[in-house]
Amino acid sequence: MKTLRVMMLFGLCTFSSAYSEADNILIGLSGSISCYKTAELIAKLKNAGYHVRTIASNSALDFIGCSTLEGLTGYPVISSYSIKGDQMQQSELVKWADLFVLCPATSNLINDIAAGNDDGLLSATCLAYDFSERPLVIVPEMNAVPFLQDDITKLERLGVQVLPAATESSGMLLPCKEIFVALNTPKNGNKTAKR
Repeated sequence: MKTLRVMMLFGLCTFSSAYSEADNILIGLSGSISCYKTAELIAKLKNAGYHVRTIASNSALDFIGCSTLEGLTGYPVISSYSIKGDQMQQSELVKWADLFVLCPATSNLINDIAAGNDDGLLSATCLAYDFSERPLVIVPEMNAVPFLQDDITKLERLGVQVLPAATESSGMLLPCKEIFVALNTPKNGNKTAKR
């Protein structure tokens, strides 16, 4: 199983990883006001040349519209509203993605994944994704909550990568620029990242 190290470089979170080799990025959104930052992240990734698709929980769609995500990615949003029992779309997305990023990831979603609950489309997709072969990155909406730390630690032990909060005391989602830098870092410094 791949293990990736999180390190702080000039105040920006970066990974020593193979992310720059990923062409197809699947972004999973869970219900949070921070969904607006994800829209900015998607725009940056698309401008850098990545193919981006989205899967969203129903509560995420209360904060950001399907038309916004579809306009940014050029692909339809996968949600339980759109899938209506057709698990083929979910299965195809899991195979398509080189990198799966959950941004924002609510404490509810993180808890579901850590507990192995697949009762929602987004958590079921996470559990179906083979993160031993391709990275799964979680960008928590907040991680300063003590009970959430146990779930984060468990997921990190399994090989899931969890980006830190913007500041340790705030527990807020990282700024879009820092998330982009973390995902767009060349492997071991010897490959050119997409710009």
